[in-house]
Amino acid sequence: GDHPNIIAALGNIGVLCENAGRPADALPRHQEALAMARRLFPGDNKEVAIALFQNSNCLNSLNRHAEAIPLLEELLAMKRRMIKGDHPELINILMNLGIAKRESGAFDEAEQLFRDGIAMRERISPNPPGEHPQIASARRHLALLRVKQGRTGEALDEARAAAAMAAKLLPENNPVRQRCETTLKEIEKLAGEAPPR
Repeated sequence: GDHPNIIAALGNIGVLCENAGRPADALPRHQEALAMARRLFPGDNKEVAIALFQNSNCLNSLNRHAEAIPLLEELLAMKRRMIKGDHPELINILMNLGIAKRESGAFDEAEQLFRDGIAMRERISPNPPGEHPQIASARRHLALLRVKQGRTGEALDEARAAAAMAAKLLPENNPVRQRCETTLKEIEKLAGEAPPR
């Protein structure tokens, strides 16, 4: 029968599959966990939220972004009811939803989600306004959005800002900093610009 421990076990197996590079094997586990969580915990609940998050992440990693969007929208609405006010967890959901929208071609909606995430981070950040690893990450995603829109010059500006912020705030081996630097190099190559020496 249904049990919270089974939900957790299914989620853990799914994450292990994803970490092993097998997201297609992970998805049925995450889907089963979500269905069971919905049966056991109707309404807003941490277990349902975790299962929604794991399902949407897995779908995004499989490039099934259109399927991830309604799950992320449900998760965002649920978390907003549960958390009340600004919170880093909401920013992560806004970013993930923005990525799914961008990859699905809903560029205007994606941009608004990234900007909402930046604004929320600026409201809660203890750092100087406009400086935080989540903001660097959001600006990187804006750069990738600009590339998809064919606005390479603006993409380059966003990517440079993201990489500079990440370099200022994070150690060299930090994955957010590394992703920002890689994105900048890729966009510089796309724009035909050599990086400054």
